Amino acid sequence: MSSAVLHVLFVDNRETDILPIRHVLESAGLTHTYSLVSTGTELRAALTSSDWDLVICGDAIQELPALVSLQIVRELAPAIPFLLICVCEMTCDEHADTLVKAGAQDYLQKDDLSRLPFVVLRELRTATERRTKMQMEFALRRSEERIRLAAGAANLGIWSYNVAANVIDWDAQCYAVAGVPQGTIITPELFESLIHSDDRARRREVLAEAIRKGSEAKMEYRLVRPDGGVRWILSHGRVYLHQDGTVKEILGVASDITDRKVAEQALRASEARFRSLSASSPVGIFQADLQANVSYTNPRLQEIWHMKEPEILGRGWTARIHPNDLSRLVEGWSEASSRGSSFEIEYRLLLPDGEIRWIFGRSTVVFNEAGLPMGTIGTVDDITDRRRVEESLRRSEKLAAVGKLASMIAHEINNPLEAVTNFIYLAETSSEINQETQSYLRDAQHELQRVSQIATQTLQFHRQSNRQTLTAPSQLLESALALFARRLNEQQVTVERDFADVPAILIHASDIRQVLVNLLSNALDAMAGAPGKLRLQLRRVSTSADGIDRVRITVADTGSGMESAVKARVFDAFFTTKGEKGSGLGLWVSGEIIARHGGRIQIRSRKADSGGGTVISFTLPVNSFE
Repeated sequence: MSSAVLHVLFVDNRETDILPIRHVLESAGLTHTYSLVSTGTELRAALTSSDWDLVICGDAIQELPALVSLQIVRELAPAIPFLLICVCEMTCDEHADTLVKAGAQDYLQKDDLSRLPFVVLRELRTATERRTKMQMEFALRRSEERIRLAAGAANLGIWSYNVAANVIDWDAQCYAVAGVPQGTIITPELFESLIHSDDRARRREVLAEAIRKGSEAKMEYRLVRPDGGVRWILSHGRVYLHQDGTVKEILGVASDITDRKVAEQALRASEARFRSLSASSPVGIFQADLQANVSYTNPRLQEIWHMKEPEILGRGWTARIHPNDLSRLVEGWSEASSRGSSFEIEYRLLLPDGEIRWIFGRSTVVFNEAGLPMGTIGTVDDITDRRRVEESLRRSEKLAAVGKLASMIAHEINNPLEAVTNFIYLAETSSEINQETQSYLRDAQHELQRVSQIATQTLQFHRQSNRQTLTAPSQLLESALALFARRLNEQQVTVERDFADVPAILIHASDIRQVLVNLLSNALDAMAGAPGKLRLQLRRVSTSADGIDRVRITVADTGSGMESAVKARVFDAFFTTKGEKGSGLGLWVSGEIIARHGGRIQIRSRKADSGGGTVISFTLPVNSFE
């Protein structure tokens, strides 16, 4: 028999009335504890204060009829077995039948308790099964209630496909979203008619695949409401199959995602407008996260970086940053991002061909709806030309100031030079001066003439005349060459002159002198580090195309020469191969001056370890230009 101790609640008048029952239980090995109640109040108190395995009720209590006891037990402890013990044999069957119909498990006559152990064990086992079922049903009800609560909070509609009835069961949320009166019978055909015509085929394909596999089906589609409104639906269902592969049941939830779809469409439209504007922007534009990992660049930024977008994304953009500027740029960006503030900086790019480009960059932090930083958006602008213009202006201002100062000095020198020259002349013509001293005075006079010539040339460089003058090209070459006498000597450069008989030309002499100075300076720079040869040539030429007589001036050197890529850009403004020492304006200005004079300038160059060099020649019309 059972080794567990039973807890039995007796409903009867006296202890003596339950002794026979207890004796039978003990004899059968059903050890038990018990409590005896005889009123409804005592019964309710016992049921609510303790857990019982069994209720055994007598039918002889006047104050508490057995039927009332059963009703109380079923109200407070519906899973506990209820056994009736009849005292009167005459009325036992009729009375017991009424109680069994009301929910009692079984009944016995008090004078025949032989079946009691069997009935008790049977009902205890049945009670355990009944209690388990009730617990499962309760858990199911709670689970369904939780689902309904969660679905309601998330605005989810719950639906299921009833295979037997061939209808789709909707909850109130599904009816509300579809705009269909609640209670309408939703057949598969009616539901299909509500789906947007463009989405029906795709939905059927997804559902058919889920039925074939007995799996989940997740899809988005549009519902067209009876009033003409369109709602976007996200449906998530699960197909359950019988063993033979036929559909047993389909359960699912649906949510109205119209607001999300509208927001997504607006976002896509906004992004399309942004990318359209970005693609035509004259400045580089980028998007990045707070760790400076770039996720988007426009074509202009890719052009500035000389890289394709896949190479730039992430941290690829750092490959072009000048090594001396990288840490400063990244640290500044990181600090600004952490503060949620804007950031501006100038830095350098180091391109593959060694060219350095100056960049002005600015970025600002983008915040989400919660006010938290989510990334950055910024612009970059190539300011190399601007910086070179600014630097050239600064240099021009300095040169102008130096030129003005030099002119002032030259002017002031001329006055005492004239006096000293006069004094030497007087001394030289004096009869009291011997021959040797007169020789010294003549040498001094010669040197003073050289000083006067230098002062005069200095004044000529500063004074820019708006009037053309008839000028001998050979004189222009010699005056420009005289400025480099010291460099020619120091660099051991030999000058070869090949001057043909050419006519004087009507030009702005100071402008053409500037061109010659630029060409001579570049030639000497190209021959730095080794002795070289500088060849100057003058020729008179004419072309059959226009029949205009011209003078061609040529400056040739035996220097290092140029690469073809460099030669193609030497006349571009701000292009230089001299780094920070060069302005990139010399040859550009020279080309502009020659063009204004109606002339042409050409260049030939060869890059070689030996035998290289550059030849630059330009032509000027003999007649004046308009």
